[in-house]
Amino acid sequence: MCPEPGGVPAAPALAGVGWALVGRLPGIALRVLAVALLPARWFAAAVAVTVLVCAGLSVLRWRPRPSPPALVVAGVVSGAGGTASAIGGPPVALLLLPFMVAGYAVSTPARRLLDRGWTRPAVLAVAVGGALALLATAVVG
Repeated sequence: MCPEPGGVPAAPALAGVGWALVGRLPGIALRVLAVALLPARWFAAAVAVTVLVCAGLSVLRWRPRPSPPALVVAGVVSGAGGTASAIGGPPVALLLLPFMVAGYAVSTPARRLLDRGWTRPAVLAVAVGGALALLATAVVG
């Protein structure tokens, strides 16, 4: 059992995975129901609002304590979000494989240029912009 950087053994962190998995199953069920039952506009609005809430929590740098209830809630959100966003992902990933390899090849030299404290805000801005565009499309039609 290797200690994590803070000197805490890894086993307690792995125990939390079980709690997250307990929440993931109902999260998957919720998203399957949402995909099956919600009209496309409502579903798009739900995805957009979820992204906006997560981006807002990220900006606030909210760090919940990894207690069993918090891990279950995280699992529900993970299951719901992963189910919605991963459909069709593997075939697309195969098509993108050459670009992924090229990205990996240039990532180390590019990291010196890109990560000067603005990469995270830029990614959040793109996510929020996409979510707002999706929400506008869902509302306007």
